[in-house]
Amino acid sequence: MTRVVRLVALTAACVLVSAAPAAGVTPRLGEPRVISSFDGKARALESASDASHRAMVVVEPTPSGASRHVVLFRPADGRYRRFELPPPRDPIQQVRLALLENGEGFAAWDDGDRIAVQRWRADGRVDRPFVALESVRPALAADPAAANWGLGSDGSGTVAIAALRPGRGTRVSVQTAIREAGAETFTAAVSVAALAVADVPVMAPVVEPGGAVTVRWRGGAARRPATGAPFAAPVASTWEETPGHEVIGEDAVAVDDLSAATMRGLPRRTRRVTLIGAEATAGPIAIGPALRNLCRMGASGCAEPHRFAWPGVTERLAVLVSAPAPAQAWQWYVAEPGRDGSFVRPRLVSINAGLVPLWGGTPGRVDFAGVDTDGAPGAERDGGRVFVVPYGAGPAIADRRPPQLTFGTHVHTDARAVYVPVWCDEACSVRVRVRVQRPGRRPGRWQPAAALDRDGSYAVRMEPFQTAAIRVRARTTAGTLLRVRVTVRDRVGKAVTSRAVFRAAARPDGAVGWCHAGGRGCT
Repeated sequence: MTRVVRLVALTAACVLVSAAPAAGVTPRLGEPRVISSFDGKARALESASDASHRAMVVVEPTPSGASRHVVLFRPADGRYRRFELPPPRDPIQQVRLALLENGEGFAAWDDGDRIAVQRWRADGRVDRPFVALESVRPALAADPAAANWGLGSDGSGTVAIAALRPGRGTRVSVQTAIREAGAETFTAAVSVAALAVADVPVMAPVVEPGGAVTVRWRGGAARRPATGAPFAAPVASTWEETPGHEVIGEDAVAVDDLSAATMRGLPRRTRRVTLIGAEATAGPIAIGPALRNLCRMGASGCAEPHRFAWPGVTERLAVLVSAPAPAQAWQWYVAEPGRDGSFVRPRLVSINAGLVPLWGGTPGRVDFAGVDTDGAPGAERDGGRVFVVPYGAGPAIADRRPPQLTFGTHVHTDARAVYVPVWCDEACSVRVRVRVQRPGRRPGRWQPAAALDRDGSYAVRMEPFQTAAIRVRARTTAGTLLRVRVTVRDRVGKAVTSRAVFRAAARPDGAVGWCHAGGRGCT
């Protein structure tokens, strides 16, 4: 999906009410750790991880207006490394990550009429890119901006890629290439079906233990039963175009996504919903009633499910949940398995949809990674750090220090107010007081002020490394002093207060801007 990177106030996020927390210590976000940095603005796009892998894709705009895609991965030595995908012939619609055996993996992306692949090794080496599928159409004919190719993996080395290949007239064929566990490259592309249509959505292949692969498209499917076996003849699918589910039992259905339209269209008798494909690399994902309700209530439903497992029976499901209309914002939730194996008790983790989830080393812990270049209007930073913040309960989420608060120097103004950027490195509550001293006058009283998220809503809670803007109603008159005092408090009650002074001064061009009292950051 096209990621909606937007923050909302906690009051808006809490419209979605999760189930009551389980007994014991309530999970929370912990202290972040910086793993890399970028010179320009960047955002996290995709992630894949398990006990042997950590990998994510970061997108960074270039001065020419295009975007470069960088893969961060952690090899056997535990140190993150990176490589940049080659410049594509056409804008990239989708980048997917696949996990291989021995801690290795690869990134796959659409490059014109090809699906290209680049592999990283356990020792940190990166291979040259190669083509897995060619002469295909990796986007919908009716919507060239919508990716229409799928990648499925069992998480243990078997990977399948599927896309459409245009034929004569309005005919197309469904092509697939498979990388068998332990192989160096993909098999030659195989046509699993010929269709007398000009365009049809292709879904992520389902890869099962033992090498069984099911390639799916809207209205049909083809399956090979085991590693090395040929694909059987395609069969018609009972999958419905709308509302997007397939009946697999008297009261059970299978779904390919968790969109609001799909959840609202389920038969009333439905008691069990199973997600197949998508991120379900560890097998089908059973969705419990509370999570189904969250997806049904949201304006766009749920997206980007990531399932994590640890030795034994511990599992977690991280999923993006959209707020009810008209908020149009997304929040990360984490659910745990219930007695029947379905994921229940979803809990709100973060209102920062720009994060991506990663497998945490401690059972039950999910890490969230992001880039700290998102900011409030006028408060963006030129470069950013890639950070990882853990979510869970117990000693692994111990809070060893107070939060760190930082003021920005790029002060933004409009006709009625001044906006001072500030950010915290943890999930913090925030309290702001300001004092304005006009030229030739005594300082005014300390007054409360509002901290705003990047969408202009009130920042009741600041997310890790996300910039908020302190709004002060003051005119930009040369000589005016603005004193700001901000107190932030983390989840365990540790607090820190920081102060800063800004002054309005004339710039060389004659306009009046704001500078840090120390002489830094004139705007």
